[in-house]
Amino acid sequence: MNNKIKEAFDQVHALEDLKQHTLDSIYQKTNGFQPRKTFYMRKYAVAMACCLLLFLGASGCYSYFTPVSAISIDINPSVELNINRFDRVINMKGYNKDGEKLADTINVRFLKYSDAIEKILSSEELKPYLIPEHLISVTVAGEDEEQNEKMLENVESATAACGEKIHCDSSNSEEVQSAHDLGMSVGKYKAYEKLKALDPNVTPEEIHHLTMRQIYDRISELSGEPVTSDATCTEGNQNGNHEQNSQNKQHGEHQNQNAETHNPESTGHQKRKGKNQ
Repeated sequence: MNNKIKEAFDQVHALEDLKQHTLDSIYQKTNGFQPRKTFYMRKYAVAMACCLLLFLGASGCYSYFTPVSAISIDINPSVELNINRFDRVINMKGYNKDGEKLADTINVRFLKYSDAIEKILSSEELKPYLIPEHLISVTVAGEDEEQNEKMLENVESATAACGEKIHCDSSNSEEVQSAHDLGMSVGKYKAYEKLKALDPNVTPEEIHHLTMRQIYDRISELSGEPVTSDATCTEGNQNGNHEQNSQNKQHGEHQNQNAETHNPESTGHQKRKGKNQ
């Protein structure tokens, strides 16, 4: 009887050894269940890649919708375009009733700013204001002087069809902020500052109700100088044209001197001919 019981327990012990042996074999063949860890590592890598893409996408969106420069168009409607670093219009805001109506009517969002200016100036909504008596003021405010020059060149091309009714100027971010503090576009603010230098009693409220032509006519009246408004747009280009004309004149005089030097007989002949006459 005792021997039978012992044999039964020996068999149970043999089964436990078999279980342990089986577990050891599975562990060795599966390399310690490593594939399960690899699965989690892959999921982690995919999650990190997704986070990186989301971060880059958010950064790109932030850059796209962040204004870095502004362009104001002022006649009687007064509007301002906010431009991103990709030269695209983020939005257009009106700074008087006519400007607000124009901004609500014309959609220029995400257009290149030069295309947006052309669309605004050629729109049916603006035609009533494009009469000979009115003056169109376009003011750019870039990140720096180099950006201003580039923007002015593009504005010049976009406004070439307007001829002599265009008055262009450049500004900076500080003046843009000062203009907004007074509820003005930067272009009208620049005109206000010029008039205020001649008439300290002028107020922002008064300027709000004046067209650009009226403001510049008052500047002309007080300064005694005519308002120059040509399609060249930049004072730098005007100076450059003046310098070029001076150079051409000097070059012409130099050529005449050379001609006289290389042809003395002709010069002498002309002098003798004058005496004989």
